[in-house]
Amino acid sequence: MNDTIISTLMSALCSGGLTWIFTIRYARKQAEADSMKSVQEIYQGLVEDLKKEREELKEEIEKLKVTVDNNSRDINAMKPKLCGVVACTRRTPIQ
Repeated sequence: MNDTIISTLMSALCSGGLTWIFTIRYARKQAEADSMKSVQEIYQGLVEDLKKEREELKEEIEKLKVTVDNNSRDINAMKPKLCGVVACTRRTPIQ
């Protein structure tokens, strides 16, 4: 009778202890996988934000190129009317 109780208690402790060891390993692996998934989601979000920002910058560069081209045309049109001599009496004002 005494042996039966001891063996029952020992088997309960041993089986529970072994189950705990495997469960703790699984829980750690699961937590690690969850944290890696979270990091990957954050990384993907950053990549998407950078792509959007890059596209916006490309559009802004194109707008600035058009502005620079327009300004260059205006300057080239004004060059013949400019006088390099400061004290020139024949200088005509630009309107």
